[in-house]
Amino acid sequence: MKKIWYGLLVCGALYLLVNLKPVENQWDFDACYHVAKAYLGGVNPYDNSAVARFTHRTMMAFAYLPGTIWFFVPFTWLDYKIAVYIYILLKLAVIAALLMLWRNVFFDRQAGPVFYLICLLGFNCTFGIDLQSGNIALFEQFLLWLAFFYYLRRKLLYFCLFVVLAATLKIEPILFLFLLLPLENKNRYRYLAWSGCVFFVVVWVQFMVDPSRFAGFLQNVAGVVDDGSISTFACIQDTAAYLFPSPVIIPWLNKLAFAIYLGVIVFVVALSISAFRMIKKTVSVDREKLYIFFGCVVYALVCFRLKDYTFIFLIPSAFFIVQYFLRRNRLAGWLVIAGLLFNSAYLLDRNLGPGLLLRYYPLFLLYGLWMTYLCRRRELPLKNK
Repeated sequence: MKKIWYGLLVCGALYLLVNLKPVENQWDFDACYHVAKAYLGGVNPYDNSAVARFTHRTMMAFAYLPGTIWFFVPFTWLDYKIAVYIYILLKLAVIAALLMLWRNVFFDRQAGPVFYLICLLGFNCTFGIDLQSGNIALFEQFLLWLAFFYYLRRKLLYFCLFVVLAATLKIEPILFLFLLLPLENKNRYRYLAWSGCVFFVVVWVQFMVDPSRFAGFLQNVAGVVDDGSISTFACIQDTAAYLFPSPVIIPWLNKLAFAIYLGVIVFVVALSISAFRMIKKTVSVDREKLYIFFGCVVYALVCFRLKDYTFIFLIPSAFFIVQYFLRRNRLAGWLVIAGLLFNSAYLLDRNLGPGLLLRYYPLFLLYGLWMTYLCRRRELPLKNK
């Protein structure tokens, strides 16, 4: 029976790979590739009009730290049509490595067909969206899971190193350094402080090399904050705009939305800290795994910007909850699986339901996972010593 399951999953993965047309899309990679070419041609990569003149095309603004552009420079040595195939093959290799890491390390080889089904279709087919978009989020998340691997092994120097590396691609992952705090390692505060200082120096050096370019980076980041984000802040902002559509009060609504967002974050963080303390009191060989899975959910809820392809790193957190319910109540477990596989984006694209609810369905699902971790933290399937 398992062979049939795996055969169907492989067929489904191949179908999605062809149907998503990753080579024809790749809008993020397309933009970064041509921005890197413009940079090598002496153009400021954050000057959108200058880049457009150099490349003779209009593209998305480059909104990464200045050093990140060197990740894309080697691809510019090749023709775009060749570079995009190599980029996709590199991503497929990273996906394979990530799945092996999850299955063999974080789930002790206990992840079966259901796990791969969630990877294939979960969170609105988040893996497929990443392949289609060409964003570098997958590499960032692979670095994070390498960090978590060393976190489990209690090799905190390597954990900090990979978190800082991930944060050089996108700044927010630096927050994962706070996973050091629940540990019982006497040097945890030292690792946290030194890692924070190293990251600060990395950013500061990029600022000192060219302050005007760094200012352009900040300007571009501000411009993409609301670009398709499904974060807590975006949800609050869109809900306020839906309830009060008058353009006269929109500036006030944005300030109100940000204030509400801060209140929600304080609430989420306060309850989460309480949950971490409870987990710390639980004598279990799997305690660090629970820190990681729960920490990923909390991180996603507090992120100011959260894209649909970012949900990849939440798949292990979701599958951990699925395992919990399948062991205690199979019906509840399959209902959770159905919730994870429900594709709200498909209905949203076809106007087959309330737009606000469908757009933020993955976020609501995430809050459901967070509440499950909170309410069931004493019962989660941990192995006692």
